Amino acid sequence: MLWAATVENIIFTRALGSGQLFIESSNSRSIFSVSILLTVMMTVASLLCTPLTALSDLIFENTYLGRPFVMVVAITLIYTVIALFLNLVSPHTYNIIASRLSFACFNGALLGCVLIMQNRGLSFVQQLGFGLGGAFGFILAIIIVREGERRIAISRVPKIFKGYPALIIYLGLVSLAVFSLLGHQLPA
Repeated sequence: MLWAATVENIIFTRALGSGQLFIESSNSRSIFSVSILLTVMMTVASLLCTPLTALSDLIFENTYLGRPFVMVVAITLIYTVIALFLNLVSPHTYNIIASRLSFACFNGALLGCVLIMQNRGLSFVQQLGFGLGGAFGFILAIIIVREGERRIAISRVPKIFKGYPALIIYLGLVSLAVFSLLGHQLPA
């Protein structure tokens, strides 16, 4: 769980393309609701990981093409069931969280986390921990990026580095710091 929360997310190996949450992350309530939805989606997807891996290996001869396809279909079905259930039970709640639900279901962090779990052959408990850690790490990464954007906006940054270049430099420094905190050394 700690590995997924730190290395797989803070170093942004698969979760930098999270524009929707960047837009909504100015409001702490929206971060909290997306966090809950993403945690639920990663937990449900991690519970389905082992049976879906077996199904994709049965159906497709090439696992590198079959596993992602089966997982995308499964995530789409999970999204559809949750959306229909919420729309039937509480249409008002569904209207409030519809965009956040789609973000929580269709993002690189969820698919990346599930595919890593499938390829590593983790046990059921390890998959559950990896899913929870992946969700926690992704949200933590979004908060770190948002804080960096806020601090860059109030700092005196040279004109050439304003905006995305300064953010990329900031993310590189955060990644190096986390990488060193995990006990790794840079090559000499």
